[in-house]
Amino acid sequence: MGTAAVYLSFLLLLFVSPDPSRKEAELLCDGSRAATAVFPDIVSCSKDARFKQGNCACFRPRSEWARWYVLSVVPVIATFVGYILLRGSLRRRLLLLNIAVAAAIITETVRSVLSDPAAGMGVPLVPLLVAAFCAGASAFFALLYYGQVVFQRRRRVAT
Repeated sequence: MGTAAVYLSFLLLLFVSPDPSRKEAELLCDGSRAATAVFPDIVSCSKDARFKQGNCACFRPRSEWARWYVLSVVPVIATFVGYILLRGSLRRRLLLLNIAVAAAIITETVRSVLSDPAAGMGVPLVPLLVAAFCAGASAFFALLYYGQVVFQRRRRVAT
């Protein structure tokens, strides 16, 4: 039950994650890295007269918030859900946590590839993502676990 809750929370958090690119579109001309103009969306950028001259390109810059959200908020919240709901020894809890995290990443990868075939280029990186997310989630889980152990020992000594 706890494993399913971690899996679903990880997927839900990924599903509601912010768009990896900002909504605004920047017009870059003559190979410059500085934006010539900023537009509210990519469609209005591509309608600009400078874009049609052929020397310019429109693109949506990456959102740093989206990267931060996926790499820290998602695993921390999912790990916290696992810490609350998973029961058993530390080894068993970590195993169940890692199974849920790996399954969620694989499910999200399959969903991404089915909705956007270009996302298939990232499939070779999935084992690295699984390993990194599992390692991070395990480290945070162990920190919570041993923090609670230390807190309980200090509490016993104080009483």
